Amino acid sequence: MADTTTRLRGPSAFWAGARRALAAALALLAAVLPAATPAAARDQPYAGKRILWVDSYAPGFAWTDGIVRGVREVLDGTGVTLHVVHMDTKRDTSPEFARQAGLRAKAEMDALGPHVVMASDDNAQRHFVVPFLRGGRTPVVFCGVNWDASPYGYPAPNVTGMVEVGLLREALDVMRPFARGPRVAVIAADTVSERSNLEVYAARGLARGWATFLLHDFAEFPAAFRQAQEQADMILLGGNGGIANWDDARAREFLAAHTAVPTGSLDAYLAPYSVFTFSKVPEEQGRWMAATALRLLDGESPADIPMTENRRVNLIVNLELARAAGLVLPLSLLRTATVLGRDAP
Repeated sequence: MADTTTRLRGPSAFWAGARRALAAALALLAAVLPAATPAAARDQPYAGKRILWVDSYAPGFAWTDGIVRGVREVLDGTGVTLHVVHMDTKRDTSPEFARQAGLRAKAEMDALGPHVVMASDDNAQRHFVVPFLRGGRTPVVFCGVNWDASPYGYPAPNVTGMVEVGLLREALDVMRPFARGPRVAVIAADTVSERSNLEVYAARGLARGWATFLLHDFAEFPAAFRQAQEQADMILLGGNGGIANWDDARAREFLAAHTAVPTGSLDAYLAPYSVFTFSKVPEEQGRWMAATALRLLDGESPADIPMTENRRVNLIVNLELARAAGLVLPLSLLRTATVLGRDAP
């Protein structure tokens, strides 16, 4: 577990020296000028305030790095002391490791005595906030909880946050004009998380009548993709992380030769395999979490800040696969997207 403490943009040595050099002059002026707020207090209104951020993963994971950028955009220059605990549960996925990581985060919290706690992604909720903080006095703000926060007992009197959702409805709205009909198929790894996603889609009224192909091995992929194109007008590609023997080069070669309908995905790492990718923006979650933490430092109650869902999407278009499918995409759409394969023949 990586553990870092960072004071964001504290006063520079120059200004510290300037204050000492001007101290005598300011003392003389104090008798004749009204009291003024020190420059450091104006420029760093949260100096002396402490935020603990418990992250489920670790630096180097693209999602976490994006949240870091969002958090720093908001907290940089405020004077707040930010202490970060990375649980590192992406590297070691065992329940016991996660439980011990939660206990270590609790020890860090007890040593720091934070005014506000931030917690990102599900394991930080499951192994830290829920057992040690939910229902207590310390205000908590979260982000990155997938689809539904109610299993954690959220919202709670001292907890609010941003729920992470895949923008599936918006994705289908974009794909539909390029499809020959309304039928949808989904291809994904046969994992608990992908089955859970399908349950969420159905609960939200988005997965009625879908053809579903849940795969165990890459050898199943070509036949499943061909069959999906026969049964559906659009294909949603879910996560492939649980598909054994996944062959990236063969997958790209196969899809470039056989994609015949609009395909879409909801995660940036799947952009090489789908015509459209509607990826979430981790910076949005980091910015909202940090801005809400400042509101809590200002004295607002988590109970008065409604939970929300992410709204921003980064559209990625794979032009090579679009050409393979015979899709003619308008310039108005391409101007709003990150385009892959623009130079492909």
